This record gives sequence, structure tokens and C-alpha cells, in this order.
Amino acid sequence: MSTDTIQYLVLDRCDPTCNMARYYVLSIEPSLFGDVTLVRQWDRIGQPGQRRIEL
Repeated sequence: MSTDTIQYLVLDRCDPTCNMARYYVLSIEPSLFGDVTLVRQWDRIGQPGQRRIEL
């Protein structure tokens, strides 16, 4: 059994004067084939967000 852990960083930016409420998540995860991938997710707070995976 693998003991890999997923490491992630969560950032948010809120500015009520500009109606801005965004979040950003960066995570390092193993792929299906065991390679390391960088997963980026972002959007407005409360929304499911967009996701991009870099191999």
C-alpha cells in the first residue's frame, strides 16, 4: 500500500469594494500511472471552480 500524501495550498482573496471573492487551490497529487501532477483549481468562493492538471 502506498503512503503518498496529497499536499495542497489554499489561497483566497476577498475585497468587498470590488465585489471580489475568489479562491485558488494548488495541490500535488499522484496520477493514475504514479507520476506527479500539479492540480490548479480557482473560481469565486462558493462555486465549484475550474480545474487544470499539469503533468
